[in-house]
Amino acid sequence: MKKLFTALFLLLCAPTFAQVQTAGGFGPGPTPGIAANGGTGNNITLNGTTNITGSASNAVTQPPVDNTVRIATDQFVQSLFAVTRSTVYLSGVTGGTLSFASIGTGAAFSFTATGGVITSIDSVYAGGSGYKVGDVLYIPRGNYDNYIMVTGVSGTAITSVQILNGGTGNTSGLDITAMAAIEAPIIYNISGTLTSNLQVIASNGAVLGYSGIFLLINNTTGNYTESVCISNGSDACNGNGSVNIPQGSGNSCATLTYTDGSTPWLVAPTECGAAQFATVNLGSNISAANWSTTSPMFNVPATTLTDTTGSGTIALRGAETINNCTFASSSVETITNAACLYIGTPLMGSNTTLSNYYSIYTTGAALLNGGTTTFTGSGSTTPNLSVTGSGVPGAGIYRPATSTLGFSTNTTAAGVIDANQNWRIGGASTPTISSGACGTGTNGTIAANGNNQGFEVDIGSAATTTCTITFANSGFVTAPREAQLTAHNAAAAAQSTTLAYVSSLGTTTMVITGSALANANYYVQVQ
Repeated sequence: MKKLFTALFLLLCAPTFAQVQTAGGFGPGPTPGIAANGGTGNNITLNGTTNITGSASNAVTQPPVDNTVRIATDQFVQSLFAVTRSTVYLSGVTGGTLSFASIGTGAAFSFTATGGVITSIDSVYAGGSGYKVGDVLYIPRGNYDNYIMVTGVSGTAITSVQILNGGTGNTSGLDITAMAAIEAPIIYNISGTLTSNLQVIASNGAVLGYSGIFLLINNTTGNYTESVCISNGSDACNGNGSVNIPQGSGNSCATLTYTDGSTPWLVAPTECGAAQFATVNLGSNISAANWSTTSPMFNVPATTLTDTTGSGTIALRGAETINNCTFASSSVETITNAACLYIGTPLMGSNTTLSNYYSIYTTGAALLNGGTTTFTGSGSTTPNLSVTGSGVPGAGIYRPATSTLGFSTNTTAAGVIDANQNWRIGGASTPTISSGACGTGTNGTIAANGNNQGFEVDIGSAATTTCTITFANSGFVTAPREAQLTAHNAAAAAQSTTLAYVSSLGTTTMVITGSALANANYYVQVQ
């Protein structure tokens, strides 16, 4: 009977001593009933489907910088979310490098915190290795929102640092190991007086985990630039370009940048001032590698625009357009000169000589359509209008030779002003005398370098009383008003003998008539 009671007791109480898997294998552990009433255990593995319920089911909340497989509580998720929406203020920046991609390890510091804010780094307990000047670190204390920057190294070991942001919730500590600054926040406000250009380096990595957008606010002063690039994995820019971050003041200018973990892009033009949606500030001074027609300040790359709905003839189409601009005023005012587009003058800076400088340089044709175009300015270095093209335009001006100005109509030369300011009106083609038009056979020629407005006619020895001259290039659109003859040799000068005159002057020909024109040469001026 005693054995029977023992067997029944073991059978009925078996759930109380259920086996659970421990670090050392299976053994007796707390039953669900005991756990529900406050039981605990170490190194317990829960197999199958396990439900943890009840308002008191709590776990330890890890800091927002945690990257382990520990349980993520609601509080952890909310704190990480808050960090991503926070603005990081980094003050006292003077230039050089500001790197969020440090590869250093092992640095430790002793520091003093007052009111939760780290106010001083008392000592570098361990310099670590792999660090560079400009590396941004944080000390894992408080709310994990402090930022310090390496300002000195010996080799790659830290010798000195600077507090950029003292953070919140900190208490003084001794020999606390620092870590590379996290990039969870997406808004960074950088201030300080720059004494050199500032290069911000963001971390690199795969698209999954390292791509995203961040907003940079440049509230520095000083005539230097700030730009952001992506790390090459060795705490330096990877050479895939950078985005310029123009200066502002009072949080007035913000630049939105995107990275895929390898290349940074400007998402939108820098916005300055509250609700200034249509104001674009392309930035302040920039230092960049050598460039030609791809400006580091503003560049519209070559693009193809495809019309998906139009057909037939399109009267006008623009790629980059600036349309009508209306100026209005709250009070009565007069604007002497108003422009939808204003372009300044190129100026010579340090170590730079400008041989030629233009406010506008175009490799294609330019059409000024509508209104009156006015050219102003004076002096040899700022000419009103400078012509360099040597091709003959349909109707316009061109440069047929150095220091020479040409005029054209109907895609044909119409006149030239040479380097000595001498004018030649008319085209470059020479009139002609047809066979039989100036006596028997070819009895007359036009000397070289003449044109319809001025030429030399040389009549041959055959006896003739008329000489018909045909103007070049189909002659004149309207008949000339007069033609003047000037004797060029003795035969022509014997007026009592030749009595030469212009008997006919039309759009295509003119006729010289005289009683004896043989061997007479004349200069002819037509106008």
